[in-house]
Amino acid sequence: MAWLREPLDGPMTLDDYVSGALTVGTLKKEWVVDQPCEIKGVRVDSGGAGAGAGSSTIDVLVNGVTIFTGGVGAPTIATASTGDWTVGASALVSLKAGDVISYSVTAIPATSGHTRTKLAIELERT
Repeated sequence: MAWLREPLDGPMTLDDYVSGALTVGTLKKEWVVDQPCEIKGVRVDSGGAGAGAGSSTIDVLVNGVTIFTGGVGAPTIATASTGDWTVGASALVSLKAGDVISYSVTAIPATSGHTRTKLAIELERT
């Protein structure tokens, strides 16, 4: 788990990079919020395609609860696709010091997940 140690004002980006094939799992990375802020957006990009039927899906959570309304809109990408993932609208999430932001990989294609995957979560201090 990583503590946020950024300047006290302005925007901030939480990021992660997975060079190999994504695997399904919860809490792939966690960050602890050190001051009030809001999640402004999520962006995911993969440089290599997955293999097999299905798609890859990532969920972003705050204190273990998805930020996507009803679980709809979580970032997803089709098996053979590369580049930016499709991300739906998320609920406006206000955070306080001590909240935990995390992400989980909830689905991958049948044979193997996407590779060279980059995740960015944009925050704005309030």
